[in-house]
Formats: sequence, structure tokens, C-alpha cells
Amino acid sequence: MIRIEKKLKSETRSNLELKLESRNLGIKVEGWDKEHTEFDIKLEYESDSGSEIILEDVIKTNYESDANLLTIEIENVEHVKTLKADLRLLVPKLTETEGNLENGPIRISGLEGTQKISSENGLIKLQDCRGELHLQNENGSLKINDHVGDITASTENGAFVIKNCQGIFKITTENGVVKSYNSAGKLDLIGENNVVKVLDSKFDQVDIKSENGSIYYEFAEISAGSFKFSNINGRIQLIIPDKIPVSLEAVNGNGRINIGVKGEYERSSEHGKAKVIMMRGNGNVKIRAENEQGSINISDTAMKTRKTFKFSGISDMINNIMDSIPEQELEKADESIERVKMKIKSIDFKGIEQKVQAAMNKVDEAISSEFTSDKNREILAKVKIKVDKALGGIQETFRKTEDQNEKEEQSRLKILKMVEEGKITVDEAEKLLAALGIKK
Repeated sequence: MIRIEKKLKSETRSNLELKLESRNLGIKVEGWDKEHTEFDIKLEYESDSGSEIILEDVIKTNYESDANLLTIEIENVEHVKTLKADLRLLVPKLTETEGNLENGPIRISGLEGTQKISSENGLIKLQDCRGELHLQNENGSLKINDHVGDITASTENGAFVIKNCQGIFKITTENGVVKSYNSAGKLDLIGENNVVKVLDSKFDQVDIKSENGSIYYEFAEISAGSFKFSNINGRIQLIIPDKIPVSLEAVNGNGRINIGVKGEYERSSEHGKAKVIMMRGNGNVKIRAENEQGSINISDTAMKTRKTFKFSGISDMINNIMDSIPEQELEKADESIERVKMKIKSIDFKGIEQKVQAAMNKVDEAISSEFTSDKNREILAKVKIKVDKALGGIQETFRKTEDQNEKEEQSRLKILKMVEEGKITVDEAEKLLAALGIKK
């Protein structure tokens, strides 16, 4: 095994333009308060010939002072197997990046300016950045945390996650999970074959279009806004707190509209489609939900299925951990998997029978048998396959659990409707819910 450690320095300036090309190696780009740029390089590799490589054959850098342009090209050399790679680039905070990566993750933090990143088969992650983001990823996850600025992004075959972000977001995604936490501004999302979950939302304008997937949206206690949800072949679930002054219109071509919130509403039929109109307060929060081949559920509290959502995504969680392990941290893979195992074991599986335990034993066996001293990408791929297979039993079990929770929610909504229509009293409804074992 051959090691290379080197630090490259460029006398750059603020408002730097960074162009980055990388193949088969990941990189971290971090903003700092200094004007110059430092590139910390640590490589461990094996060569078929046993001879050392020339660093410039792997990493090429060029700085044009007049244009304040730094160009970096990274690519593995043939007949060389990289065991570990820690590439850390420190640049001025005011840096705009144009990056094109393949088969390696990129992590960007603390930058201000426009970031344009395209990736294939790798993670894109941004943390604590300011400015416009233009992102494109295929066969990899895209994660954005604590960002202020507009985001235009497209993903295929990978998860898209934003947390604590503010701006105008235009998202196109296919074949993956989309999650938003505690974010604000405007959301425009078009998805196909996706699960969309928006939690603790503070958006004031939303347009979500989905096909062959589900939409789950939790409203914060806002006073005004415009919201549109449309779906084909999937469910729409909206959580609307009682204090929101809502003007709701729900239309369903071939499915039920279930209302479980306080307020007066009327049902009708329009061109063969079921329709519900509801007004509460001044109606400044305008909501339109339209569906084909799926239900529309409106309630004031989160469904119990929210508690099991993370369980049905255990395979995705482990896959994401595997995908995000950088080359330089492969030696820590055993520790990462142990933490995942402990998290899974800590879940309360009461009511789930032997299938879960059998699946958990398979997870243990798969991890223990594969994670030896040889920690390379091929081993990780084998583990992912075995873990996915083992967790199939858990996913099927929780899928049945979620179906049961859905039935309970339908029963709860029917009972609430009977109260609203005066068919039963509140006391009678509480007794009926208790008899069915359904929480209010």
C-alpha cells in the first residue's frame, strides 16, 4: 500500500470561480474566512506494478489569476486501486462552483454564491450555504440542510431531502423519496413514482404534482397562502390544524374524500367526480386537492402511519449510509453498521411476530459475514444486497401494519362525520372509538 499526503495552495481571492471535474473520487469543498485556497490531499492506493503514481496524473489544478478561476480535475489512474481518499478543498466563502462528478460524493458547506452541481452515481450534499443552487443527480441522493436561497433540482433514482431551508424551490424527481422538514418559501414539485412527505411546513405557496406515488403534507399554523395538490394513482393526505383559516376544494375522480377536521363543508358531484367545498374563518389559506385513482384524506392530526414511515424505509436508510461512506472512512464501516443495528434493535416491535425476529437475525448474519478486514466497494455492494433481502420481511410486516392503521383512520373519520351530522353525540363517539381501540 502506498500513501500520498500533500497540501496545495493557490493565492486566490474572494468571489472565486471554481470549476470541478471528478471521476471515481469524492471531495469536500468548505468555505472559510481566508482569501487563499488550500487543497489537502490524502490518498492510499495499490498499484499493479508496485510503483508510485505521479500526483499530477490523478489531480490537476490550474489557477488563472486574472479571471480568479480555479480549475480542478480529478480522476483515478488505470491499474491503480484507491483504498482511501480524503480530498478537502478550503476556499473563500464567496465562491461559485460549477461541478461535474461521477462515481463519487461531493459535500459543500459554508459557501455563498451560485452552486451548479451535476452528479451520477454519487451523493450531493450541501450544508449552511447561501445563494442559488442548480443541482442534478442520477442514481444518488441529494441532501440540503440549512440553506437560504432558491433551489432548482432534478433527481432520478435517489432520495431528495431538504431541512431548515428558505427560498423558492423547483424540484423534478423520479423514482425516489422526497422529504422536506421545517422549510419555508415556495415549493413547486413534479414527481413520478415518489413518496412525498412535507413535515412542519412553513411554505406559503405550494404546487405538488404526483403520479404513481403518495403525497403527505403537514401544515404549520399559517394565516395565508395558496396550495395545490394533484395526484394520479396514489393517496393525498393533508394535515390541517384547527386554527388555520382554510378555504378548501377537494375533487376526486375515482376515490373517496374523507374529512376529519372541524368546520362546515358540503359534498357534491361535478362531471362524475366527487367534490367537497369547505370554508373556515376568513379562508385566506386556499387549498385545492385533486386526485384520480386514490383517496383524499383531510385531518387535523397526523395519522399513526407517520410513526411507521421510517420503519418501511429501513432499507433506504442503510443504503444511504452505505452510499455516503467516503473512501477515507471505509475503516469505520463496521462502526457505522453497528450503530444501524443498534437503532433497529431499539425499535419496539410489540405486536409483530416471528417474521421480524427472523429478518433481524438475517441482518446480523449478513453484516457479520461480510464486514471483515477487507472493506472495499465490492463488499459494501454485497452487504447492501443482503440487507435489502433480509429487510424485505420487515417491510412486508410493516406494510400490513400501515394498512391496518389506514383502516382505523377511515373508521375514525366515519365516526367524526356521524357526530357532525348529528347522528351520534360526542360521548357516544368517544365510547365507540374506545371500543374499537382507536385513539381520538
